[in-house]
Amino acid sequence: MDYSEFITNDMTRRIYNELLENTKGQLPYPDFKLNYILNKRGDKGEPLEVELEIVDEESKNVKERYFLLYKDGFSDYRIIQGNQQIKN
Repeated sequence: MDYSEFITNDMTRRIYNELLENTKGQLPYPDFKLNYILNKRGDKGEPLEVELEIVDEESKNVKERYFLLYKDGFSDYRIIQGNQQIKN
């Protein structure tokens, strides 16, 4: 399954806003959970790099891992999987 289709503009905005005050969070989906963890903040405290983990419903097995890289706010982002950019 291609989990990158679940990474939407609305989702990246929600993650960005949540990470302005926190360092991690989770978004539940019917068949999996998306955990997100802040890796790097900017000079003004804004999120710059976020690790995304798609895990099974029990949160035991990581199915996919992505990196969400923000540049100038929540609407300017890239999604990286491995060494490949999959969304811009």
